[in-house]
Amino acid sequence: MQGYKSYYKRKNLKLRYIIISALIFFILYYLITHKEKFSFFSNESKLKNIEKILEKSDKEKEISEKKILIQKAISKLNKIEEKENLASADVYFLLGKAHFKKAMVEYNDEIRDATLEKAIYFYRKSLALLKSDNGLIHFELGKCYFYKGEYYYYESLMEFEKAQKLGYFNEYGKMIIDFIKYKKGNISEISELLKNFQYGKKESVEKIFYEACSFKDVGDYAKAKEYFLKIANFFNSNPVKGSEHNFILYRTYYTLGWLFLNEKNYKESENFYKLSLKINPNSYEAYYWLGKLYILMNKNREAKKMFNECLKLNSSYKPALDKLKELKKRR
Repeated sequence: MQGYKSYYKRKNLKLRYIIISALIFFILYYLITHKEKFSFFSNESKLKNIEKILEKSDKEKEISEKKILIQKAISKLNKIEEKENLASADVYFLLGKAHFKKAMVEYNDEIRDATLEKAIYFYRKSLALLKSDNGLIHFELGKCYFYKGEYYYYESLMEFEKAQKLGYFNEYGKMIIDFIKYKKGNISEISELLKNFQYGKKESVEKIFYEACSFKDVGDYAKAKEYFLKIANFFNSNPVKGSEHNFILYRTYYTLGWLFLNEKNYKESENFYKLSLKINPNSYEAYYWLGKLYILMNKNREAKKMFNECLKLNSSYKPALDKLKELKKRR
């Protein structure tokens, strides 16, 4: 009798296992085949997670870590676009945003320009998929064209104008427009623009940076140094926020290196070029100028090392090749 009960007990237990396993299989099958109904599988949820990765990259101080996070976001977005066939205006917008951030931490001019082109391409695709125009996207396009350089200022102004007409604009956009007008030599507005830079509602490090660049461009090196040093001092006591701040700090140190070199203050020049390389170790231009500096300091061995480092990053950079040839002749 005891054996009979034990047999049926084992049989019932086995049956329960089969039923539970079948139920789990059915639930998993239903979740997978109807995943679009559940938020944790949805495209919207995936995009929110990617936005968090991009936000995290803005807070990250180390350039190398920023690049890893940005590339992770791009890889996830590419997977959504290509493999999962979930491409949408939102996906393309985030791809544009991610590539813009990537460009802001890339200081090789050619790679940076190509990355900005990708950002523009994806922003355009995002606009094409929308049923109506979008001021935010035009605003982001304006930023992309601005950072591509002076030859694209007209396109930048056109995009900002569209953004403004669509009701999307802010102080940052106004500052860029003012800077473009100043760079283009709109003489009638220069005094007013400088007043805006100095007495604007909110003085930002970006405003100081653009004004510093303006002074350097017109040959007022004393004023330029004063403003670039103001930026350097600002970041000595304030955290670097976002990829644009990283770019500003790199260009500040790099330009201060040149300004002190121009004054023949070689010690300070060396210090600032080295600081610029800490932020961007891929700056072949900084290595090149350090090499030139070491020649002036009669440190030919160190100069040769710097030119070789420059050529590791850009093997066809003719100025560095020429300097190495000059050093060989001096032997």
